[in-house]
Order: sequence, then structure tokens, then C-alpha cells
Amino acid sequence: MYAAQATEILHPPSRALETFGTTCVNYHLLAELEDYPGKIRVREGRLQASKPEIITPERYVKEEFEGFGEMAQQYYDFLKQNEDALKILKYGYRLKQESFSEQIITDTMEAVAERVINDVKSGNKPFDTVIKGVDDPWDVCLMQFFWIHTNASVSHNMRDFKNAGMFK
Repeated sequence: MYAAQATEILHPPSRALETFGTTCVNYHLLAELEDYPGKIRVREGRLQASKPEIITPERYVKEEFEGFGEMAQQYYDFLKQNEDALKILKYGYRLKQESFSEQIITDTMEAVAERVINDVKSGNKPFDTVIKGVDDPWDVCLMQFFWIHTNASVSHNMRDFKNAGMFK
């Protein structure tokens, strides 16, 4: 929880996750080394977000609730009757380690963050992000970022699905 709460997105991606395809987000995770003030570890890598899937009540129940009893069946019947009001999107991601790198820089967090953000902005890549987090467990910071960015993408993805007629 500490790592998740300490996660701060300094420069979010400028675009929502892709609706109809895979999204590769290049991350730059900055973390001060716990026992070494003035030493900043900069990790760079890629998160690959899968194309969101529309989950219907029928599919959800079949995948998630096999072997449940009569009450579950009644609830499924309710969901089925109200499926027009139920729109569930399923997102997935994985860390791509083949492009992972890290370096340690001696400077203040503010100075390192400013340089990295400026580099990212000059590259004009809409799926690049700069995250400030903790050095250990740093991967929790990435999970927190993904959760935040996924939530920020939902309304965009829902609108795209609706415009494509995929909720009919």
C-alpha cells in the first residue's frame, strides 16, 4: 500500500489506451534510493496493455462462475434481463522486460524529473509517461499507474465501442 500511495504520475500519457488494439506505454519510473539521498534510480521499460474486451453477463457468468448454485443462476438471469444497462470492459497488461533499463543519477529528484519530463515531451510520443515512485517495490508503482490510466481511459473506450455499434 505504501508504494501505491507514493506513486505520482508526473507526466501522464497524452492519449487514452487504444480501444481496438494493443497499446504500448513507455514508462520512466523515478525513485530516490532509500539509504542514499540525492541518488535517483531511473527505470525505463514498456507496459503492453491488451485491447479492452466487452464482457457480457452471459460470458462473464460462464467464465467466472462455473459450478455455482441456484441463487447464482437467479442473479445471472437478472443480469441477462438488464444487460443493456451493464457494460463491463476487461483490461489486461504485461511488463515487457526486453526493453527494460535502469541507471542511477546523482541529483535532486526535482532536477532529474524535470530533465526526464522535458526529454519525453520533446519526443512527442503520446504513450510515454513519467512516474515518481519508490525504489522497492517499484513494480507496485507501475501497477498503480496502470490502474489510474486504465480508469482514465474507460470513458474514451466506451464511447468508441458505442460509436462502432458494439453494444447492440
